[in-house]
Amino acid sequence: MAELEAVLFDLDGLLADTEELHVTAYEAVGGYLDIDLDRVYICSFIGGPTRENIKRVMRDYAVPMDRFDEILKVRYDSYMAAIRSTPLEPMYGALDCILDVKERAFKSALVTSSIREHALAVLDNISQHADHGRDIAALFDAMVFGDELEHLKPAPDIYIEALQRLTTVAERGVALEDSAFGVLSAKRAGLRVIAVPGPHTEGQDFSMADAVASSLAEVVERRLIA
Repeated sequence: MAELEAVLFDLDGLLADTEELHVTAYEAVGGYLDIDLDRVYICSFIGGPTRENIKRVMRDYAVPMDRFDEILKVRYDSYMAAIRSTPLEPMYGALDCILDVKERAFKSALVTSSIREHALAVLDNISQHADHGRDIAALFDAMVFGDELEHLKPAPDIYIEALQRLTTVAERGVALEDSAFGVLSAKRAGLRVIAVPGPHTEGQDFSMADAVASSLAEVVERRLIA
């Protein structure tokens, strides 16, 4: 096995407990369309790209595709409003894990399907509630956002881009993900993957992951990043 050089982090559900905000935003879409989107249905596509999730909802509920931009805006606006009105703390062990990576001199990247505006708002939010108000965004050597690429998770493109920005190769990297879509994306890019399922994704299939942990604190305690 090649010597480890880089650690790549997902954001939603891994570093920040935003999955419930995503559920709320999809419920807002359902309310806007006057359809009932239940939690099981919504959680089935958590971790996937928002644009594709909205298209799925529209197909499943026979909403004309010429309304796509309108419905996507409802989704985005609802999510941003939730970020602004909800205090978010880093997930258990998240800051310790990022700092452990920095202390061990590994390169690090944030790799998220969220658009830049949303991701930076989430990072700012959790930074305000982290120990000593630490600027979490400043801890990463690179960040790749969902509005920078056409094909998002489970496609490998976003991880391939992150590796290029870190000037490293997949054989020297490990990804941390909380969703099956994310795990598949990272594996397709050739990375080793540690899955850290959350309450909204624990029922997903993580058989492709190289290791599974209950939290980022466990990742640090078990020295899974090695």
